[in-house]
Amino acid sequence: MTIVYKNMSMNSSDTNEGGWADTEIRTFLNGTNGRGQLSNNSYIKQVKKKYIATYNDASSVTTCNDYLWLLAASEVVNNGYNGSGMYGYAITSEGSQYKYYQRVTDEWNSSSEGRQKRPSALDSTTYWWLRSPYYYNSSNFCYVTSGGNSIYNGASNTYGVAPGFCI
Repeated sequence: MTIVYKNMSMNSSDTNEGGWADTEIRTFLNGTNGRGQLSNNSYIKQVKKKYIATYNDASSVTTCNDYLWLLAASEVVNNGYNGSGMYGYAITSEGSQYKYYQRVTDEWNSSSEGRQKRPSALDSTTYWWLRSPYYYNSSNFCYVTSGGNSIYNGASNTYGVAPGFCI
């Protein structure tokens, strides 16, 4: 099952304060307009997801309970900006790299077909959000470009949403 909501922002303003737990997109995904619209939503289980609460504080990782969540940079790439524990442009790990992405050996900042997403087989690849805040300021979140590299931009920008879930 693939779920892709197109053209959504993380927040209506450019802020990553509070991290994933405080985003408007998380509220949408786990509410009646997101999960509630899925025909088989009773099969989707709630899980604890790690997230970075303060963009520049690696010790601020905590958990929240989600039915649908965005992948973290560390769940998609195995290294990052300066090789010192960062993943993509996130300051630290928010979970282990998913097995699906372990087959992607491309560097986090290079194009990678293995990280590309398409809303449907007929659509071209799209940018898609990650739940990780950008390590350098309080206005950006990480995302993956249509070419498959990891980057960051303001939280109010609209990109594809490809949430994870557990059955």
